[in-house]
Amino acid sequence: METAGRSSCLLLIAWGLISLSGCMSRGNPVEPGGGEYTAEFPPEGSLWGSVAVVNKYQERMQDKGGVIVTIEGTPRSTISSFSGFWEFTGLPEGEYTITWTKPGFGYSRKVGIQYPGAGSVHGPKAQISEIPDFSIGGLMDSSGTDAVYVKGTITGEPTPISFARLYLGRSPTVSYLANNHDTSFARQLFVPPGDGTTSSQSDGDDGMALPRSFTLLLQGDELRGAGFARGSVVYLIGYSDSPQAQSYVDPQTKKRFYTTINMAPSNVLRVIVP
Repeated sequence: METAGRSSCLLLIAWGLISLSGCMSRGNPVEPGGGEYTAEFPPEGSLWGSVAVVNKYQERMQDKGGVIVTIEGTPRSTISSFSGFWEFTGLPEGEYTITWTKPGFGYSRKVGIQYPGAGSVHGPKAQISEIPDFSIGGLMDSSGTDAVYVKGTITGEPTPISFARLYLGRSPTVSYLANNHDTSFARQLFVPPGDGTTSSQSDGDDGMALPRSFTLLLQGDELRGAGFARGSVVYLIGYSDSPQAQSYVDPQTKKRFYTTINMAPSNVLRVIVP
């Protein structure tokens, strides 16, 4: 009897260790992009996923928390954890549109997400990128026989890799709004080092930052390929944009909408298609 009792105790201890090992292995599931979620394992009946956060230097941030995740057309929203994990539970079957937002960052938007109403479903991957803290302006046309040379200035501090997004249309009311332009082009800004970065002050005050200059090229065949006829008038406006530009296709206009531009616009420039 004593031997049987000892055997039973040993079996119970072994079973307890196995159960504890199983619980520990399930505690924090591995993210698709590496690392671990800090939240519990996604329960049945949930739509879940992760969001990446990228700063203006194109670096993936370790802290991916504080991103507001919203299901459009419903009161449902949640906030991502430090690791970027988010989840919704108790959703009925349907097709959903989800947005990811955070102050200072361009938002991400995913349309047509299908949820069957049961099970644990991994939602789409998402990324938000920091909006540039510089703007462009002073656009001038210096066109040639086969191209348009757009000259302008940068106000603020661009990062080593900076971009401008140019929107083109047939009306002087051209803007980033879907109905106010025909097409857009992204161009990297190459700013010569030391090109007017400071001004000298005769009264001993610290130097003031001055706008830096740039030149962007739009080829004639590029413009004609976008539907602008040779010799036609085109209006152009520019915004600074993130190297990690985020965008989605608007279901109604079928145009691509960029969410990472700095909303401070340049002046509107009138050009003739070469």
